[in-house]
Amino acid sequence: MKLFMLIVAIAILIIGFSACERVSQIVQPTTPQGEDKSGEIAIGVVLPLTGHLASEGELMKQGMDLALNEINNGQLGNPQFKFIIENDTSTPDGAVAAFNKLIHEDSVSVILGPASSSATKAAFPIAKENRIVAISPTAGARGLTAISDFVFRIPLTTDIVVSKGIEVTHAKLGYQRVATMYDETDVFSTDRDMALQEAFTAKGIEV
Repeated sequence: MKLFMLIVAIAILIIGFSACERVSQIVQPTTPQGEDKSGEIAIGVVLPLTGHLASEGELMKQGMDLALNEINNGQLGNPQFKFIIENDTSTPDGAVAAFNKLIHEDSVSVILGPASSSATKAAFPIAKENRIVAISPTAGARGLTAISDFVFRIPLTTDIVVSKGIEVTHAKLGYQRVATMYDETDVFSTDRDMALQEAFTAKGIEV
């Protein structure tokens, strides 16, 4: 599922680039932001390649590399794309540093990532401030896209996923009393717990 989300996100980025006037400017003498002198269009990528999410980050990177190769090999002479990948170290501070580096040093116009909701919540305001498009392929906490009109995410939000999950499990198991656990330092975990309690309460289930 995560690989599918990554491919969808990459496709959205590339369709957007291909439809805009900036692609036609590759052959011009000047080098627009996000395009290098070789004619490649650079897309920033922020992934957790170290830290507690490193194993997931590496799998995401492998999936993105496969998708990028397939897209570039099928372009038939159209502009090629490349990723500039930055490691957010599985932390919000790392994501902020990665966004600043990609925007101010690499001059990208679009960033794919971060992966976690905590990192996304910290980094999306940087995209807003610099009017950079950012798309998280996996962040599911609510409220993230309200940060700016320039930011997007692919997955369903916690309230939608949780409510459907409870609907199915409650119909099969018929439980009437539950307990929840969450990580109060993690944006996704706290938002998911809130969504769980809202859904349980709506069904009259004791939490």
